[in-house]
Amino acid sequence: MTKYSSDTSFDQEIRIKRMLNALAVLWDPQATELDKSDARFLFVIDRMDRESFKERWPKATMAEFDDSPASLGTDITEAGGSWAGQDDMKVAEYWRKRSVKKMLGIRADGSTQFVNDAKPGLSRL
Repeated sequence: MTKYSSDTSFDQEIRIKRMLNALAVLWDPQATELDKSDARFLFVIDRMDRESFKERWPKATMAEFDDSPASLGTDITEAGGSWAGQDDMKVAEYWRKRSVKKMLGIRADGSTQFVNDAKPGLSRL
């Protein structure tokens, strides 16, 4: 997660916080690094009662779907059974990495700047 450095700054600091239920995190099955830093995506699955779901996402519709592993292409059901019960349901967050190519330049004074971010008149690095 990220947190703003101060109330008057747009700078953010990366924070690592614990997961209350680490088994609710389903990683990209092709990730091979021990810390999963090479994962391209992950799911965080949590149970929520239907009333809380409606309060948090009033415009969302609850949809039933085939949650068999074959239909999902992965064994996402490992996180604890079916997706919907009588009074509660599972909610999944989907996180993915997106690659962004940027070119970093160095100025004559030794400072650096992404070339894409150069201001007009300062584009010579």
